[in-house]
Order: sequence, then C-alpha cells, then structure tokens
Amino acid sequence: MRSMERFDVNVRTITASKAVATKIIPIRISVSIMRFIPEAGAKCNSGVDNGRKNNKLVWMDERNGYEDVFEGWLDEKGVKYVPVDQQKRKIFARNKIKSFDFIVYPRGGGQVIAEVKGREFNGKSLAGMKSLECWVTLEDVKSLIQWELVFEKGTRAVFVFVYKITGADVETDGVEVFEFFDERYFFYAVSLDDYREFMKVRSPKWETVTLPASKFREFAVEGKKFFTAETAEDAED
Repeated sequence: MRSMERFDVNVRTITASKAVATKIIPIRISVSIMRFIPEAGAKCNSGVDNGRKNNKLVWMDERNGYEDVFEGWLDEKGVKYVPVDQQKRKIFARNKIKSFDFIVYPRGGGQVIAEVKGREFNGKSLAGMKSLECWVTLEDVKSLIQWELVFEKGTRAVFVFVYKITGADVETDGVEVFEFFDERYFFYAVSLDDYREFMKVRSPKWETVTLPASKFREFAVEGKKFFTAETAEDAED
C-alpha cells in the first residue's frame, strides 16, 4: 500500500499548472480517437430518438446506470450531447487515458467534457447541501486534465454528480428532482479546475480524492443551472 506521503505528492503534482501536468502525464492518443473528436459536433442528440434500439432499456444493462439517468435528463431538457458509446470506449481502451462519458453542449454555449459519478443520498433534506458524497479517483482527475488539453481551446471538463434519493420523504429545498424508472435523482456539476485546486486525499489505499464540504457547497452548480441556463441572446429570442 502506498504511504500517505507518496500519495499526497501525486495529488499536489496534478494540481499544478496544466503545462506542468502535461509533462508529467504524457498524452498517448491513437489516430482513431483523433478522427472521432472532430465528428462530435455533427452527432449531437437533442431530445429526440437518436436511433438506438429501445435506448434506455438496452443500455441500462451495458453501462453505468447513472449515465443513463443523466442522458435521460439531457433528452428531456433538449440539451445537445454526444455519448461516448460502447464502441468508442473500446477505442479509448487502447490508450492510456481513461475515457469520459459525454460531450455536452450547454444551452448557454460552449463544449463540456462530462464525467458522470453516481452517488446515493440518504439524508432528509438538501438544505445546506449536506451529506453529499463527491469523491472521485485520482485517475479520473488525471484523465480529465489530459482530455481538456486534447480538445479545442475553451472546452471545459466537469464532474457531474448524479444523486439517487433513497428516502421516501426528502425536503428538496427547491432543487430539481428528475424521475427515471420509478427512482428520483438530482444533479450537481463541479468544474475540473475547481475540483483539482481544492481536492483532498480521501483514501491513499484506493487513490481517491474528494472536496471538503465547504468547497463543494461553494463550487457545485445545480444541473439545470449549469446545462440549461440560457444566454441573454437566447432569452431575447
């Protein structure tokens, strides 16, 4: 097992500037991936049938169920996105960089690389954003750092935390709740830049990191505000 000192050094390394991180973590990307990236904008889903056969039922068995929840929510909101499907994941597997889950085009503009993390919420109230687990792996952070550098300038990487509500009677404090297959969920997004700057070691053994509760409350943005907020121009239209 790695010592805390060794692990803490790794954390400080990846919270340095992106230029330094690039030297420490070399990027190795196959030609096949680079062919995929420019196609992203032409293959957006936008709340309509994207041609996948029995989409939600089939994919729930093939990938992380929380990704399906997030995709269902994007469909409902009419937010454009590109899922990294199973075929693309096999391409990514030939490289050293862990794949992400979605390329999303928020209504307010820009392009976002989204890594979805599913967590359960066992509390009674969302007031004060208490008891919200927000840990990720060190590999998740390193990979998103590299993907930001691969994509065009202005692309942002974010962690999307999808929380499943386990209690029957929960005070949501105004937070939007999304129902999917008889379960209830809510979403928060945290930018990679904010996460990597303030993350702390959670488990040296499992190489996981997390945000202190105060920092999560400061930087986490509710899903609908992050992905569906309109620009001033949109509002005028």
